[in-house]
Amino acid sequence: MGGGERVIVPQFNYAALISGSQDQGPLVATAALTATVQTGNTTLSGRRIGVFASENPAEMPPVFNWQYRRASKRYPIGAVTKVDIPITEYGQVLSTYVRIFDPALNSGTGGYYNVANVSKAQLLYGSNLPRFDDDIPTMQDRWIEQHGFLPPQGTIAFDLASTKMNGEIGNSRALNTLTNSNSHFHLEMTAPGASAYAVVGTELLVPVATQ
Repeated sequence: MGGGERVIVPQFNYAALISGSQDQGPLVATAALTATVQTGNTTLSGRRIGVFASENPAEMPPVFNWQYRRASKRYPIGAVTKVDIPITEYGQVLSTYVRIFDPALNSGTGGYYNVANVSKAQLLYGSNLPRFDDDIPTMQDRWIEQHGFLPPQGTIAFDLASTKMNGEIGNSRALNTLTNSNSHFHLEMTAPGASAYAVVGTELLVPVATQ
């Protein structure tokens, strides 16, 4: 990392020690539980500082003003049959997914929503122009052709970087949210539980200033 770059400060999140639902921690109680619970705090921080590289341009790799990033955000959706979930990251979207979790499933321990109950899964942008307009079998068939496996349960995923034709990966088909507004998922489905929520994940290239 060049000496003029920013200091990188990672953040680490720990799962709960004891929890009542599968999306919160590794331990699920289905009956009375007696345990000694930790009440103290555990803090972990990390820091990486840049170092100066060679001053000879011939020894340096090429510099591009795009940075690779992965991001995920959580949105409550509740018991709805139609929902629009925004993609708020700015850049060239290479792939994106939405994963629905319903804490009311499995007698209150929670579980991922069955995507077989989704009748329409669209990736829209601008004035509701479709980049993808799928039912679940179509979405899964495309993903299998691209990657050779099914998306995880509860997940609707679109890959805009991988092609079916020759397996190459590029950004020529990326969804550019810098020039196209209103990028979002539109889902029509059987209503999940009132506490259901969706996690939207995005893999993208974001613009950065070059020095």
